[in-house]
Parts: sequence; C-alpha cells; structure tokens
Amino acid sequence: MRKIKLKYFDRPVINYFNTSFNKKVFISYITSPFKGNVDKSHSNKLEALKIAEIFNAFGYQVDIFNYLNVEQKINLDDYDVFFGIGPLYEKIIKNKLKNKKYIFYATGAYFCFANNAELNRLKKLYERKGVLLNPKRFIKNPTYYALKFSDAIIMTGNDWTKSTFIYSQEIPKYKVPVSVYEVKWKVDFNKDYSKAKKNFLWFGSSGLVHKGLDLCIEVFKDLPDYNLFICGPREDDFFRVYEKELNLPNIHYMGFMDIDSYKFKQIVEKCAFSIFSSCSEGQSGAVLTTMSIGLIPIVTEMVGVDIQNKGFFVTDDIEEIKRKVIKVSKLPNANLQELSKKNIEFINQNHRIKHFEKKMKENLLNILGETNG
Repeated sequence: MRKIKLKYFDRPVINYFNTSFNKKVFISYITSPFKGNVDKSHSNKLEALKIAEIFNAFGYQVDIFNYLNVEQKINLDDYDVFFGIGPLYEKIIKNKLKNKKYIFYATGAYFCFANNAELNRLKKLYERKGVLLNPKRFIKNPTYYALKFSDAIIMTGNDWTKSTFIYSQEIPKYKVPVSVYEVKWKVDFNKDYSKAKKNFLWFGSSGLVHKGLDLCIEVFKDLPDYNLFICGPREDDFFRVYEKELNLPNIHYMGFMDIDSYKFKQIVEKCAFSIFSSCSEGQSGAVLTTMSIGLIPIVTEMVGVDIQNKGFFVTDDIEEIKRKVIKVSKLPNANLQELSKKNIEFINQNHRIKHFEKKMKENLLNILGETNG
C-alpha cells in the first residue's frame, strides 16, 4: 500500500489549471497539495498552491513534478521557466538551455553551512556524552549547479539566511516570508505570568540535535525550578542518550502534537516563552508558530527570524542559555504580556499566507519581467 501511495504522489500534475496558455512553467516541488492532500497546518502545502496560482495568473500553463523523482522523463524544450527545489531541479539545471529562466527556491540555509553546523553540534554532543549520533537533517543531495547556474534564487528567511549563500554572490536573491497557520483557538493574554515565566516550550520537528533540544535539556537539568515542555518527535537514539534527563520532574516530553488541539493549548497557556537553539534553518516555521500564539522566543540567530524587540537571542553556549533563561524569568509580568502581544502582531502583519503570496508575486515579477503582470 505504501509503495502504491508513493507512486501516486510521484506522478506529475500536468496542466493543473487546465489552461491553453502558450507559456509553460515546470515546478519541481511537493505534489501532494495538487492531489487533494492539503494540510493547512503545514505551511509548505498552502505555499505550493500559491506559487502555482501566481504562475497561472502570469499566463503560464503549470506543471508540477515531485522534486525527488529524478527518474522522471521530461522534454525540457517544452518549458519557458523552471522553478523549484531538490534533486530533480539540480538534474534539470545540469542540462541548462538558453533562453529559459531558472529559479531556485531555497527553503533552507546554504547546504554546506547546514551540514557543517549539524556535524559541529553532533561533535559537541559526543564531547559531552561520549556518544556519536547520526545526523538527521543532513542534506545528501547537494545543489551545487542550482546555486551556480540559476538565474535567480528565491529564499525563505532573513538577512542572516541570505548571508550563508557565500558561493552564490553573483546570483540575484529574493526573500519570502514563511507563512504561519492560524490556530483555531484564541490566545489567553490573562495567563498567570508569575508562574508562566518559569515555563518554556521547545516546539520542533525531526533532527533534535540539529534543532538544539540537547542544549535545552542540558540547561534545564540544572534548573529544577524551571520547566521545559517538549513538543516534537521521538528519536530513539537521542532518547537513549538523554534517558535520565528526560525523566526529571521538570522536563516534560509531550510528544508530537496537533497545534489545534486542546492539549497543546493547555501547554501554551502554562508557558511564557518558547526556546529553540537550532544550528541552521531557512526560516523556522516552528519559531514563527510559537510567536503567533503569544510565546516570547529565546532563539539562536540561525532560526532565520527577525525577533528584535520581541524576543531574545542566544548562542549555542549552554551556560549562556542558562543565564538568559534565568534573566528573562525575572522580567515584570506586564512586560511579558506586552511582548506576547507584540509577537502576535508581528506574525499577523508579516507571516500569514497573504504576505507570502504578495512577496512571492513581487519577486517573480522582478525576475520574469514586468510584462508578466
């Protein structure tokens, strides 16, 4: 059954809007949203649809191909624009044709930076614990050609993210904001901040070392009066290394959670802060999500989110993170409530799907030319 499902989602979606335009765009990306699988809580699903809608509005027939399916047979001469990510886009640009536009969609930091950053974190964990774990976010299909031969790069992230692309300086780069799903429940601004200021949420996906959960556990194991709530996947090798710490009374593993659920709402209402010490992101949707529900971010700059005046930056130094946790917990309750409101306002003004759509449209107009408006 799994093989049948994978084959179904491998299939390209040809002429999604059933148009008769002369121009055609090839999109190398996820195909599931175009086959009825639209989980609105995952930003890339809605964003994929918006990208297709923009090209359609510009007068392109839109064909979408699974970005991993390098076996796909394609007549490259059929297309005017190639847009996308992954191994399929890399394969296509190795056969770059003249008089075509090639637009690479970078959804993470530069892959060499990201891989090296994860290995550095794994090395530090080894030095602390004597166990070498395998990388979980390692990019095994590098995009060397995409980052050298594309006509433009559209990236999710901020100026920090952009700074990692040091070997693509000659290629024009455009930023788009990651969009954030709006949860179905209302944020409670009347939470008891005198208690919540000592409660912190780590909310993330796979790659627990990459995303700094080990650092957070190291911090909170020495702070018994502070609570760390962990919402994310279970990785068995990581859990074996931190079995003792994960059973401490102030460290709570809650599992991978539905952000619309009442249980998740209860956790959020206990916390004043989110904490996320990732080593590399394009722009962290997890951090943005916690900001959208009023949590105050304590993050590394590598999350790719502009938190100035809304949160607090930390490095990957455990003692520094510990000092920051203690310091922010001493802020007046009224200040915390104000910061909470600021974060929600920031997301509502910059990181909803309409903001992604607007910026993506502007970028594509600049790349493709004014005549496409």
